Amino acid sequence: MKEEFPQDFYIDISNNDSLLGRVSVNKIRTKFVFEVDIVFRESKKIFKHICQGFDHEDKSEAVDQGVMKLSHYLNSLKK
Repeated sequence: MKEEFPQDFYIDISNNDSLLGRVSVNKIRTKFVFEVDIVFRESKKIFKHICQGFDHEDKSEAVDQGVMKLSHYLNSLKK
């Protein structure tokens, strides 16, 4: 069965009941791209766009990179 894209992956943000982290992965030809956003939990509308990444060889690599970028961004807010 062929996978459908884009695919969204949601990550809970500790100490915040109204926001989620979202990594959206899409496939363009043979490569994968991702976007990282902070979204409202209820509506899934974008609160803040964090970054995007291109030219990943597989979906799991794109998801991993997106989660890492989200983690770095959230950690930078704590300082």
